[in-house]
Amino acid sequence: MNSKQRITQLIIYMSCFLFGCETETVDQVTPLIRENIDIELLPGQPIVINLVEGVVTTEPVVISIIETPTIGDFHVLEELATKGIYETARNGTDHFSINYTVGESSFQRSFNLDISPNNIGSYKAIYDRGGFIEPGETIVVDVLYNDQGEGNNLRIASGPRFGAATVTSDNMIAFRATYEFLGRIDIIYEADFNGESSSAIVRFVVRR
Repeated sequence: MNSKQRITQLIIYMSCFLFGCETETVDQVTPLIRENIDIELLPGQPIVINLVEGVVTTEPVVISIIETPTIGDFHVLEELATKGIYETARNGTDHFSINYTVGESSFQRSFNLDISPNNIGSYKAIYDRGGFIEPGETIVVDVLYNDQGEGNNLRIASGPRFGAATVTSDNMIAFRATYEFLGRIDIIYEADFNGESSSAIVRFVVRR
């Protein structure tokens, strides 16, 4: 920096000091302070994990798995790119890590899972077994009956790949199976518990 540049910079600094300067608002991400997340769950109970809970941003979030679990299965949802499903039928502890990118910034987050039949779980919304259903049939499930707390504002966060799902007037989920598919169908629903949103899975098996 030459002397002319130093003088110009000094003038700008003094002007801002005396008269104030307008600042440009920049979209920033506010990551959750705790980057190690502890989760309790029951064996055989799939859970929906909000992978970037606490992150505030208007920019797209890109997630990649950098460490896979050892005793369970985990995958990021296609329709809800910031959420994933973890499940295992075994007891014990498990661990996986993700990297998430917001704009040009990257962050890492690790999830520590404690799987035991003695756990009450870390989430208010609890996994539901919707049961067996034949193609063309409709089944209605009260998904809130086993949740921890009184849930309201029930809504479908991720619909079925095949068939149709709706929320009934009495806060249940109605699923109609299609003739095009036989097998497992997962529907992810959300509900509010004292102002806090929680997600869970209701699972159906379509068979003849």
